[in-house]
Amino acid sequence: MAKVDKLNLGDVGWNRAVLQSNPELKKLFEDAVAGTWSQTKFQAELRNTQWFKKSSTRWQETEVERLTRPTQYKSGIAAARQAVINQAAKVGATLDNNTLNYATSQFYRQGWSEDQLNASLSGYVTIKQGQVGGTTGSNIDQLRALADANGVSYNDNYYQTAAQSIVKGTKTVQDYINDVRVQAASAYPVYAEQIKAGQNVKDIASPYIQRMGALLEINDQDINLNDPTIREAISGINSETGKAQAKSLWQFENDLRKDPRWAKTANAREEVSKVANGILQKWGFSG
Repeated sequence: MAKVDKLNLGDVGWNRAVLQSNPELKKLFEDAVAGTWSQTKFQAELRNTQWFKKSSTRWQETEVERLTRPTQYKSGIAAARQAVINQAAKVGATLDNNTLNYATSQFYRQGWSEDQLNASLSGYVTIKQGQVGGTTGSNIDQLRALADANGVSYNDNYYQTAAQSIVKGTKTVQDYINDVRVQAASAYPVYAEQIKAGQNVKDIASPYIQRMGALLEINDQDINLNDPTIREAISGINSETGKAQAKSLWQFENDLRKDPRWAKTANAREEVSKVANGILQKWGFSG
C-alpha cells in the first residue's frame, strides 16, 4: 500500500503550500511522514481536523486554488464580485465596500446560490425618499399604485419590509397584492367580491368621482378615494338593515346638491334660474 512521503504530496491530493498554510495541516502531514501512514489513513485523519470540519468542500477547493493557482483564483473572485454588484443593483441593495467583499467571498468561496445571495442582500435594501432601485423598485411601485387605486395607505416602513421580504424570498409580490386587496375589501365591503377578484376600488368609484367633478365643477383628477364624500358614497351602511350599502348615483347627485360647494357653481345658478323661469311662466310671465 502506498505510503505518505514528503516527496509524493501529489498522491494525497495536496500541495506543499496548502499544508504549510495551516499549522494543523502542517503537523498532520509531518506526523503522516514520520509514521509512514498510508494515504487512506492520512485522508481519514484529515477529516478529523478542525480545518476540515469547519470548512465547506467549496471553501477547501477555493483555498487550494488560492494557494496553488493564484491567477485563476483572482479571476474567479473578480467575476464573483461583478456578479454580486450586478445582483445588488438588480434587487436595489446598497453595499459598502466591506459588505461587498464579504458577499463576494461567500458567493465564491462558500458557493452561495442566488437565493442565498439574495437573502443576504435583502438586509441592504432600503427605501430612500420613497424610492428603491432595481426590480425591487418596480415591485414596490406596483404595490404603491395598487394601494392608491384601492384607497389603502401604508408608510415607507411597510414598503421597506415588503421589499426586503420579496428579495429574501420569504414572501412574493403576489402575497402583498393579496394583502392590499384583503384590506380594501374590508374597507369597502359592498364590493368585497369584486375587489378580491381583481377589480380596483378607483374603477368602481369612477362614476361617482366623475359626477362629483361635474356637479361641483372641480377637476375629477383631484378627487381621490380618501375624499370623505366619495368614501361615504361607496362604503355606507343601510340604516334599516345595518348592512353595507353604496348610494345610488341618483341619491349621490341629490346629496351633492345639498353640499355648500354646489351652491357656488355655475350649474347651480343655471338650475336655480331655470326653476325661477318655470315659476314665472306658470304665473303668466314670459322669460
